[in-house]
Amino acid sequence: MASIVTTFEKRLNGSANTASKDDWYDIGTLSEYPGDSPIQSGHRLILGYLDLSSQDKALNYELRVNNPGESLGTTAKTSVISFAATDPTTGTVRSDLYQYGNIQSVAPVSVLATGTEKLWLRVMSGSNVVATFNWFLYYTKD
Repeated sequence: MASIVTTFEKRLNGSANTASKDDWYDIGTLSEYPGDSPIQSGHRLILGYLDLSSQDKALNYELRVNNPGESLGTTAKTSVISFAATDPTTGTVRSDLYQYGNIQSVAPVSVLATGTEKLWLRVMSGSNVVATFNWFLYYTKD
C-alpha cells in the first residue's frame, strides 16, 4: 500500500523583539515572505513544522489560530495549536505539528477559513527585558 507524504512547500519566517511578559504577533504580517495570514477564504493550512529560538532570555510560545470568523489576537478569539519553550542555551526547538500524518494540525481548526482568520504567535516570559526571537513555520495550503 502506498502512503501519501505531504510536502510543506510554504513557509512563514522572521524575527521580532519582545519587551513585555505577554505579546501577540500576527506571524503572517511579520514574516520575511508574505504568507497566508489572514488565511484565504475557503482554504485551510496544513501545518508541518515550527522552529523557534530565543537569543536573550527564556521564552514560552503558543502557536494559535483564530476561531472561525475572528481576527483578533486574544485567548477568547483563538485556539492553541502548539506550545513550546526556549532559552538562549538550548538553541532552536522544533515542534512536529504534523507527526508523520498521525495528527494533522490545521488552521482554522474545525472549518474552512472565512478570510479573516490569522496565525498568531503568543510569546510569554517572566520579565520585561527586551529579547529577540526567531520563527520558521513550514506548511501547505489545501
